[in-house]
Order: sequence, then structure tokens, then C-alpha cells
Amino acid sequence: MIYLYQWLLTCLLILGLPLVPVAMAVSEKRRHGLLHRLGLFSFLNLPPCAPGKRRIWVHALSVGEVRSAQPLMDALACENNVEVVFTASTMSGLATARELYLDVDAPRTLGVGYFPFDIWWAVSAAFQRIAPHDICLIETDLWPWFLKRAAAQNIRVSLVNARMSQRSLTGYLRLKALGRFFFGHLSQVLVQTRLDGERFQAVGVPSSRIQVTGNMKFDQKIPQLDDAARRDLEGELGIEPGQTVCLAGSTHAGEEEMIFSAWKSVASHLSRPKLVLAPRDINRTGEILALAEKSGLSVACHSRIQSGEDSGDADLTLIDGFGILARAYALCDLAFIGGSLVPSGGHNPLEAAMLGKPVLFGPHMTDFLEPAELLTQGGGARMVTDAGELAKEMIEILTHEDLGRTMGQQGAEIYQTNQGAVARTVERIVHA
Repeated sequence: MIYLYQWLLTCLLILGLPLVPVAMAVSEKRRHGLLHRLGLFSFLNLPPCAPGKRRIWVHALSVGEVRSAQPLMDALACENNVEVVFTASTMSGLATARELYLDVDAPRTLGVGYFPFDIWWAVSAAFQRIAPHDICLIETDLWPWFLKRAAAQNIRVSLVNARMSQRSLTGYLRLKALGRFFFGHLSQVLVQTRLDGERFQAVGVPSSRIQVTGNMKFDQKIPQLDDAARRDLEGELGIEPGQTVCLAGSTHAGEEEMIFSAWKSVASHLSRPKLVLAPRDINRTGEILALAEKSGLSVACHSRIQSGEDSGDADLTLIDGFGILARAYALCDLAFIGGSLVPSGGHNPLEAAMLGKPVLFGPHMTDFLEPAELLTQGGGARMVTDAGELAKEMIEILTHEDLGRTMGQQGAEIYQTNQGAVARTVERIVHA
């Protein structure tokens, strides 16, 4: 089956070769990464592994997974017998990895590059360039030929911070061969929860290869903003001293209308309201600007405030750039987590909870089920189902300062008491 898969993939690529120049011409993403992922070029120019060290190849799919790897990368940087190479699959993921892990003063990696397409020559080129002893895959992005090549070279592959949704489980069980196809060559699966472990076992991973290590998102560093940095970020987002700020983070199509509808009701109960919104996909900026205008909200964009084109004195500030949201949560009085009022799986509520912020999210938090349940059960978050409930909860929390403070404290305590996944993961990767 694996050879049929590789043959079909190669044929598809050959048939698609005439389209490569077109794709590169019309798409910045394709132009930036296509030749690298085909194995023809690489940002990686690595020396041989240093004597007495093990080279670990850490891979994350895109921005969310790249950021979730940060505590692991910090911990690996403290291991004297380890050197790390990092790859990502998307242009935005690569940019984020460079920003986080190629710090001039304290680099956490020898280099950052693109993950190869799952075609034999691209995979072979990547293995030759990186020459890893171990591979760590963050959460997802499993490719059969890549895994087979690693197994053939006796390279241990660990799927870390692993989770499996009910939807994924149903799909794998419907086509049982897929489980062996994707998971058969994994050396170990380090899962977030016992339920995730049971799901991986159900699709064919032996229990001896499964270890519950916890969720590494609980080990993320809390962003620190000194007074000067805080004032600068407030200026970039058009936030004035004393304003009541609600931040809606990582929103998806279908949610902004509900948020804007709710906010019009909320704003009438506040003296100086400010809504900040960060869409998951910044390419939707134009669409969201039109929705805001239709809702009667004045809008300033983060990029335009920085360039002086917008004053920032608006009902809504739209974050239209990368690397801002995690710090921006520090400025809000209430956080709403996007991807949850529509069935998109939700996003990480811990980014706000760790900063002591009260959290709201919708019913579709399947990708972050454990932290969502811990926060709601512990009083750090509340779930809403529609625009009406969202407005009601926003008004209650934002007009009762003690309630917001208590929810924030409870969320921060939950975050702190569930740490330790990174230490357990490093133990299994480096010392086991």
C-alpha cells in the first residue's frame, strides 16, 4: 500500500509540473516554499552533528503548533547532549519559528527550514541534510513515506503533545487500514490525556508505545510586558487608559457577525468600551472590515495605526498581523476564544487564562477539550452558544469587576497546577 501511495503521489506531481510556474507566480506562499518542500533548495545549511550529541528534528505544522512547541524547545536548549533542527510546513509557521527559535543571543535551534513534501526524493534530501537521530512531531502532520523512511534508518519518531478528536477517531475507525498507514511506524505517542491514549490505541497503536505526558500548552511561558512595552502595545491597538477592553482572538468566518451583534449590546452598558479582534486568517481582513461597517462599528487596523493612516480612535481595532495576539491578551478585561461558536474545533484558551483573564468560548472546543473543561469546571471560563448568550455573559463580567477578577484568578490557578508536561516529554525523548 505504501508503494502504491508513493507511486500515485509521484504521478500527480509529474502531471502537475506544468502548473508549478503558475502557482509560484500567483501565490506568495507557493513562491516562498514550493521548491524548498520539493527538496530542490533548502534554508538549512547544517554542520555535522557535534561529537557526543544527539540531533533532534522537531517539526510543527503551522503557527499554532510552532508556538505550542516553545516550552519544549526551551527545555531541549537546556540539554547539553542535544542539538535541535526545526521545520514547519507553512510560510507563516516558518516565519514564527524563525522569530521564536533563531534568537541571535540565545538560539534554540541550529536552523529552521521547510518540511518536505511526502515524495521520495524530497524526503531523502531532507534526511540527508538534517541527519537526525530522533524526530519529534508536534501534535499532528503525519506522512506515511516520511515515517517509513525514518523507520528504515532506525530513527526514533515521537508524536508529542498528541491528541485525537472524536471526528478523527471516527474517520480512522471507518477505514481501519489508515491507522496502520499513519501510526504504524511511530516509536512512541506522548498524549495529552488518558482519553487521547485510548483513542490512539483504538486505531492500532500498541499500548506499550503510548504514554500520557499531559498538555504542553500548560507549560507555555507567560508573556511579560513591562510598563513601556505595555504602553507601546496599547498605542498600536488604539487602547486608551481606562478603557474597558474585550479581545476576540482567532475568530473564524461566521463568528464576527455574532461578536459584532453582541458587542453593540455590550457597549451600551460601558462608559469607554473597546473591542479588539484578531481573525485566525488575516487574509480575511477585507471581509471583516465590510462586516464591521455593515454592523455600524468604526474600525482601525493595527497596521494602519502603526503607519499613521488610522488614528486608533474607533469602536473596533482589527489585528491584521502576526505575533501580536498572545501579548494583546495582557491588555484585555475579557477574552473570547474564536473557532468555537462555529464548528472549527476552537483555539487555545490558556493564552488568556495564564494571564489571569476571564474567558468565554462557544460550544465547539473539541480541539482543546481538556483545557476548556478544566477552565469551565474551575470557574475560569464560561461557555456560550450564540450572540445573545455572548452579550449576556460579556455584560455580566465586564460590569462586575469582582466577578472578572475572580474568574481570572481561578483560570490562572488552573493553568499553574496543570504544568509539567514538558519535563515528562523531555524525559521520554532524551533520557528514556
